[in-house]
Amino acid sequence: EPIECKDGYILTKKTKLENQTLGDIKNKHKSRKILHWYSSEIRNFNREWNKSLLDLPCQVCGYSRKIHLAHIKPICSYPDTALLKEINSEQNNLVLCPNHHSEFDDGYISLDEIPKRKMVSPPGIEPGPER
Repeated sequence: EPIECKDGYILTKKTKLENQTLGDIKNKHKSRKILHWYSSEIRNFNREWNKSLLDLPCQVCGYSRKIHLAHIKPICSYPDTALLKEINSEQNNLVLCPNHHSEFDDGYISLDEIPKRKMVSPPGIEPGPER
């Protein structure tokens, strides 16, 4: 049986929020005067779905008090048919402090200048390959 969420999404057992498309989110916000509300909602989903990344330090400087998740491929560059789980995949995220996030978004540092993220594993478990 369908379930209506507080944000107006209709979920069923087969359809979950991460299977919504960018176009679905844009259509939900098309009546708003500010067109970029949809990207704010997608960033909120990203922080919720990738909560464990927020425990890691900035990949550039190691700062860990306030962490941002920065999309490597910008939200606006995806087609409307892209799934939210693709846009917000762990592989499309950088863990950055606010300063380095801003520098990355503004083009002052490139992806090649950002060290790969080191995986943190529970004691007794070997980390996988770096990303």
